[in-house]
Amino acid sequence: MSRKAQTNIRPALQERSREKRDRLISAGLSVFSRCGYAQTRMVDVAAEAGVSVGVLYQRFTDKRAFFEVIVGTLAERLERDVNEFFDEANEAWDLSELIERVVATLVEMVERDVGFFLALITVGEEVPGAIARIAAVDRHRARRLHGFAAGRGLIDRASTDEEKVFFALATAMRMLLVTATVDRDPIRLHGPSTLMELARMLTGYLQPQKT
Repeated sequence: MSRKAQTNIRPALQERSREKRDRLISAGLSVFSRCGYAQTRMVDVAAEAGVSVGVLYQRFTDKRAFFEVIVGTLAERLERDVNEFFDEANEAWDLSELIERVVATLVEMVERDVGFFLALITVGEEVPGAIARIAAVDRHRARRLHGFAAGRGLIDRASTDEEKVFFALATAMRMLLVTATVDRDPIRLHGPSTLMELARMLTGYLQPQKT
């Protein structure tokens, strides 16, 4: 085979390799979301992905290593989402509108990945660094929100620092996770009042009324 033919084949092999890896990660995300960390078996992930368990172990040494890769992949996606949101944010928004839109993105995130977030919470010390990796995304979101809002005079830097913004967003995220697990009247994850009231609470916390 000519050198040119080999060069043409290599990108195709690399592309198939990436596709297989993505399929395994997607399957892992799905199974961990349904079963939690402790109950997930690598054989179940392989079946979900439509491959042999041997193929799965060729790429990931064990369940913990596989879970850490999934956490890293999810964190990278969430960071891209955060950056895209704030890069495209409208400078004309007031604080109420900004927070309402931030809360809407959190609702979408919880709905999409609630099972995995709940699995992540149950991991504890079994997978060192997993929770810290997602917490780093929360820190990044708080940093971007604080920078955007403070830079436009929507919040007072003296009374509302980055730590306060982080606490507000972390609290909102936990409230949404609880809501998602018991999603029924009168409080529903996608209920208009849920989004509006949570946004109003956060806005009041970040921009307290002057007395």
